[in-house]
Amino acid sequence: MKVLIINSGSSSVKYQVIDTEKKDFLAKGLVESIGLDRSKIKHEKRGSGKISFDKHIPDHHSAIENTLALLVDKEHGVLKSYDDDRRRTDWCCLAGERPVSVVLPIMSWRC
Repeated sequence: MKVLIINSGSSSVKYQVIDTEKKDFLAKGLVESIGLDRSKIKHEKRGSGKISFDKHIPDHHSAIENTLALLVDKEHGVLKSYDDDRRRTDWCCLAGERPVSVVLPIMSWRC
């Protein structure tokens, strides 16, 4: 199974796609300096090296959109496509010292 992990901070978004069967990452990256004039996107696809570029990322919504675009990109991505079908799933988020159960709409991925 492929799992997308997102760690969203105050001015950055870190992400990683892992293959739970192989116990290895497929892609990982960082969107930093969100909200500033010059944000930076760093992305690494396992076996293909790293890319890095500057782009204005005004907010976290835009950071996630750019992350998803990289993950399905023909050259740099590791997922074939995604469909926003508004399915729901349970997520567990760490908030401070105790986990909080959250229900969020998610996208179905075609791997």
